[in-house]
Amino acid sequence: MHENQIQSALMIGKGNRAWVPILSNVVTAGHWGGGQYTMVNLGGKGNFLCVIPLPFKCGGLRLHIDALEVGVYDADPSSKINKIHLERVTGFNSREKFDVTTQAQDSPGDKIFSFNPIDLSGSKAAYVRINYVAEGKSNLEISYIRVRCYYE
Repeated sequence: MHENQIQSALMIGKGNRAWVPILSNVVTAGHWGGGQYTMVNLGGKGNFLCVIPLPFKCGGLRLHIDALEVGVYDADPSSKINKIHLERVTGFNSREKFDVTTQAQDSPGDKIFSFNPIDLSGSKAAYVRINYVAEGKSNLEISYIRVRCYYE
């Protein structure tokens, strides 16, 4: 295997950024739909967490995240995502919160949010927290969540 192929496969360098799905690592009381990694029938108000399932350091390289994408399958003004944060835990009672978006996502579509790279190398855990409200006739449904990341 050529060195460039290895670096690409390992997401080494910003030029080799890759999208990594994180919805399969969700922590919530919601429901799974049809054997797929899909959040369906989210009702009421609440939060759910999607754990970032990658090592934060790999040798001398640090994990950076610079974008998040959410596939909103069903949403409307009464059933929507309120805000999205990326949170990194640095100790048993310390964490940092980064706003991905504080704009309500109340329509279906592929929602991509880019931001300055966040270095997760000093983290003990990291996750995406999605705050939602679903109080209308139809519930909120999310078909995928993924982060764009690289090691540097």
